Amino acid sequence: MVVDDVYKPDKVKEAEKVFGSNDYAHPAVTYLHNHAKEYYIGGKLQAINRLNHYDYIENRCTPPSPFETSLEMSLR
Repeated sequence: MVVDDVYKPDKVKEAEKVFGSNDYAHPAVTYLHNHAKEYYIGGKLQAINRLNHYDYIENRCTPPSPFETSLEMSLR
């Protein structure tokens, strides 16, 4: 990962926007406030090597290919 940003989130706002509540009765809100780290990082991910898989080759896709396939199918 190439770290472009390190920031301290507003966890109350995050809980309200993501979970619709900041009520500690919600397990994810409790986790957010009690276990998630104080700072978040953001940036780009870099793949070092793609894994080689030898089964179901015809079903394997690169990230943009499912979108391209669905677009092609919708244009038919």
